[in-house]
Amino acid sequence: MSIDQEMEEILQLFFEESFEGLDTMESGLLTLDNSANRETINTIFRAAHSIKGGSGTFGQVNLNATWQFNVAGAYQLPLGFTIAGNYFGRQGYPIAYYVIDSGTDGLSRRSYVTAVDTFRYGWVSQLDLRLEKNIPITATISATIGVDCFNVLNLNTVTQRNARLNQPSLSAGTQTVQETQAPRILRFSGRVSF
Repeated sequence: MSIDQEMEEILQLFFEESFEGLDTMESGLLTLDNSANRETINTIFRAAHSIKGGSGTFGQVNLNATWQFNVAGAYQLPLGFTIAGNYFGRQGYPIAYYVIDSGTDGLSRRSYVTAVDTFRYGWVSQLDLRLEKNIPITATISATIGVDCFNVLNLNTVTQRNARLNQPSLSAGTQTVQETQAPRILRFSGRVSF
């Protein structure tokens, strides 16, 4: 079996386990509406932790931050308006520089040339805002229209670069930006409740 075939099987297994984890998280989150208990919350966190841990197998992203914060709030204004905001921040993930070594057995291995936590990306923060208007239609039917603005400050923090050393290519060489924070996004929505 070639390395590519083996990696494809590992990737397929990761996706299967991730979808199972997402299903577990979804059902747990939906039951929190009715009753919150420690076991349900622990189940949700275990599923999220498993997905996060498994994702470190691919690419060169080391998903760990020693601190993060999240501040969220909502306020109901007169006339059926609601405003809400969410501000999230975390320490940047580590940049682990590496080279690819070919072993005598014909397999390629990643060898880190720096400690995983020596270099880090800049810290990531994002401010999201929402405004919505509830419109009563009858005693039991209402419509809600809303607008969300994600990444209000339009930060474009680099979240991943190519950390493989000795890559001279301009398009995929060492330090080439591979991922940045998503740009500012506006989303309009509508909902009918009955």
